[in-house]
Amino acid sequence: MNITRAKIKTFGYKWASDILWLLFKYNHFKKYCSDTFSIEGLSPYDWYRWHDGARCFTAILKSKGQPVFIKTDGTFHLIENEDRMSRMFSNGLPKSCPCIEFSDLSGPIKLLVYEYIKGRTLDDYLSMSCTDVNWPFFFNELLKILDNLYRLNMIHRDITPSNILIQPDSN
Repeated sequence: MNITRAKIKTFGYKWASDILWLLFKYNHFKKYCSDTFSIEGLSPYDWYRWHDGARCFTAILKSKGQPVFIKTDGTFHLIENEDRMSRMFSNGLPKSCPCIEFSDLSGPIKLLVYEYIKGRTLDDYLSMSCTDVNWPFFFNELLKILDNLYRLNMIHRDITPSNILIQPDSN
């Protein structure tokens, strides 16, 4: 019973913290992205799923006219680590995986800008009992990725259904 109350209290605090951030800091962040990086149409992405200070957005990179996925984190070492690891992992991932367009770790707001890939998480598909995913193909691709990372002596440590993105064509 106490564990449930603790989880509810933690979730309530997290939710309130994210709402306050959206109310008081979002416009500043949006202006910073627009002025500094020519990013327009910034909007929060699944804000109710934000965790551990990480905040995610979708936007358009004006210079290329393409959609991007932006991640910022209140904890500098986490976003710096994600930047470094994303660049290292890019050697072991298939071409369909998102690449970092650019990162800014020296400005007042630390952020990573990825190419946007339309898709849903494996967690979403599992909760929907989805039949339009080619599961044998998907798990074969996942095993190839894990094998490539292993061959590069890389350990991910956070491969979970909520961190695996599946594109509509099952990639």
